[in-house]
Amino acid sequence: MLPTRTPLTDAGRPASIVRRGLAYAADTILLGVVYLLLTETLDAMFGPLAVVSPEGDRLISTEVQPLRVALTLAAILVIDAAYFAGSWALAGGTPFQLLARLSVRPVDAPPGPAGVVSRLEAGNALRRWAVMALLPLCAGLLGSSGAVPLEPVATFDAAWTLGLLVTVVLDRRRRGLHDRLAGSLVVEARAGRP
Repeated sequence: MLPTRTPLTDAGRPASIVRRGLAYAADTILLGVVYLLLTETLDAMFGPLAVVSPEGDRLISTEVQPLRVALTLAAILVIDAAYFAGSWALAGGTPFQLLARLSVRPVDAPPGPAGVVSRLEAGNALRRWAVMALLPLCAGLLGSSGAVPLEPVATFDAAWTLGLLVTVVLDRRRRGLHDRLAGSLVVEARAGRP
């Protein structure tokens, strides 16, 4: 059985999976709204990529538009990377991670004085984001554009997310694959820290 709160004096206490999950869910909902607005804008410019079937049980591709798919993919990747990796590198956490009093820091960084946050270097923040999100975002766009069926895309995205979650749960310091590859650790922010 894994301990729920492991104190680590060298780097801080690993964040609980529940707090991490809730912060990530809130970040994802916020970005989902941004992506809906982006889709509405691109639909107005190019027309919709897909429409709902009369039965309401599936999407029917209207036409795969390579320029539209490329613009959507580029915009989503830039927005997502800027939000997540930018937040980790500039503030030590996304807005909802900071609200949940979580800090994404280099694994080897000792806790600083109250109010000082250790931040990931930009390259490590991008690496962490890429492992977490790059494949699911690309697969999701291909599915929503009608280029590939949605069912395998949804299965892939769910399996990828579950796989990352399992790596977090199985690690004593709650470091998932994305954390290990980026040299990061998500910890509870100390009192007085943003």
